[in-house]
Amino acid sequence: MSAENIVRFLHSRFAAVLIGMAAIACTCVSYAAGDVIPITGSKGLGFPSANSWLPPCVASLVLNLILCTGIALLMIILNKRFNLTHSTSVLISGLFLIMQAALPSVAGQFYGGTLLCVIVMTGAGILFTTFHNPEATKPVFLIFFLLSLCAFTQYAYVMFIPVFFIGCAQMRILNGRSVTAAILGIITPVWILAGFGLIQFSDISVPEFTDIFTAVRDREILQMSVTTGVTLLLCVMTGAGCMLRTYNYNSNGRSFNGFIYVVSIATIILIFVDYTNVATYMPLLNCCTAYHTSHFFAIHARRLSYIGILTVLAVYAGLYTWSILL
Repeated sequence: MSAENIVRFLHSRFAAVLIGMAAIACTCVSYAAGDVIPITGSKGLGFPSANSWLPPCVASLVLNLILCTGIALLMIILNKRFNLTHSTSVLISGLFLIMQAALPSVAGQFYGGTLLCVIVMTGAGILFTTFHNPEATKPVFLIFFLLSLCAFTQYAYVMFIPVFFIGCAQMRILNGRSVTAAILGIITPVWILAGFGLIQFSDISVPEFTDIFTAVRDREILQMSVTTGVTLLLCVMTGAGCMLRTYNYNSNGRSFNGFIYVVSIATIILIFVDYTNVATYMPLLNCCTAYHTSHFFAIHARRLSYIGILTVLAVYAGLYTWSILL
């Protein structure tokens, strides 16, 4: 098989399916081996966190794998719908799933991190539909409604409210009407929940600042820290490697990619600032990193670029193997 055919195969749907199936199988093996550490603590502002919605069980594993697969498919749909990478590559889906599998506790249970990634990426898709349409107040309302509602289960959503305000500016729709729609979207969940007596203002609680590292051994902390560090480095390197090409895209391409950069930067900052909640940000970091990496290899699809792709896959396969040997 020639180098060109290998590159073409790695960007194909068949390769994405194979990588994704392998990642899912690896996650199931980790779960069966007891390597999935339950994420505890309540990080909501009034309701129980998503990690407490289901007890540690197979249903939690299956639900999380379904959502992770959905995120991978959503990124493919967004790329196709909005031409984000100016390519038809679906490498992002396999990369995201294998990055998830490298941290069994992130991939092997349903918790707030997976839900945060779903909401933020869904919000991004809704936001992209408003490009250069200042009259599109309903999508803006919906985005901020979801963020506000979900903040009752995980305070991290509050951190992304300013991110989406920046996104509105990037979509060229930030005006009095969109700001009003956003404010109403933030207020409405509180109004509805209080109106139906589901919450009282006295019920709003301070989140428990516990982190997953308190439940693991030193060797596991090292593996998780190294995996997070590798993903951060890859995100920065591939994101920087795409900047010049992104700058040459048309106005909507620059805006769409610009928002993904803002989400990536915000996620990286939050990982350092809100380190006790790092597990919540990992799926979103993996999603952003998978996007930038896939974008990088799509615009640098040279004859020997398959070496870089296989190296990334091998690194995460090695990190996963390290996790099961601890």
